Amino acid sequence: MDLNKFVAESLKEIISGVKEAQTHAAKNGAEICPSLTRIANGTKAFYQSGNSDEKVSWVDYDIAVTAEETDEVGAGGKLSVKVASIFNAEGGGEGKTTEKASSLSRLQFRLAV
Repeated sequence: MDLNKFVAESLKEIISGVKEAQTHAAKNGAEICPSLTRIANGTKAFYQSGNSDEKVSWVDYDIAVTAEETDEVGAGGKLSVKVASIFNAEGGGEGKTTEKASSLSRLQFRLAV
C-alpha cells in the first residue's frame, strides 16, 4: 500500500472518531480538542482551554493498525485501515477469487480534552 493512501485513510478515520466524540462531549459539558492557550509559569508551562480557565488533559493513543488492500476478481479493489485485532476470521465463498495484501503499522497521536 502506498504511504499517502495509508496516511490519508488513517487520518480520515481519526477525524471521524474525533468528530463523533466531540458531539458526545458537547452534550456532556466537555470539550475534545479545544482551542488552547499556553500558560508559562516560571520553568513550567501548561495549556488551558481557550474557552475557560480549566487546564486541559492529554489523551495519548498508541494503536496497532492493519492496512489491508483487497482485490477481488470481478469486483474491483478495496482499501481499508482497521485497528489490529488478535483474532480475525472471515467467511465467504460465492465463487470469488480474492487477493489480499496487508501490513501492520503503529499510529501514535495525542488529543487535548
